[in-house]
Amino acid sequence: MTDKKAIVIYYSLQGNTKKLGNIITDQINADVLELQLQKPYNLATAATIGLAHIKSGHTPALKQYALNLADYNYIFIGTPVWWYTITPPVSTFLQQNNFKGKKVILFSTHAGNNGKTFEVMKNHLEGAEIIGQKDFYKVNKQNLEALKKDAQALLTFFK
Repeated sequence: MTDKKAIVIYYSLQGNTKKLGNIITDQINADVLELQLQKPYNLATAATIGLAHIKSGHTPALKQYALNLADYNYIFIGTPVWWYTITPPVSTFLQQNNFKGKKVILFSTHAGNNGKTFEVMKNHLEGAEIIGQKDFYKVNKQNLEALKKDAQALLTFFK
């Protein structure tokens, strides 16, 4: 394993977090994992079922993925912000994995307020070293070059 083996892991409903995840992946030559649900949300179900999942703490089932976190020492984790917190798919992923001893960098995308997103993520990352975090506002309204420039602030944590 190289000293800077990294992976970018994210969930994206509307493509904003995916867009940012791809920028990070391209700039640091990281592996990528897009979290997907066995029963995907759409915009309507995100506002109904997704909200119910957040309120109840339900963790929806993810599609199978091949990942060995032992292969990575830097892990970027991204989520859209729904109702001022992390999405249920990201919650599922965080609860299913052990991040002890990993350097973790958090990012979020939102159109209003980041709320308690990073606080909630950190609560699921016991034993990890959180080395950075950044929220990105209205990713869909930024042109690609502006977004790449904005992402540089997040990449400074990857040293």
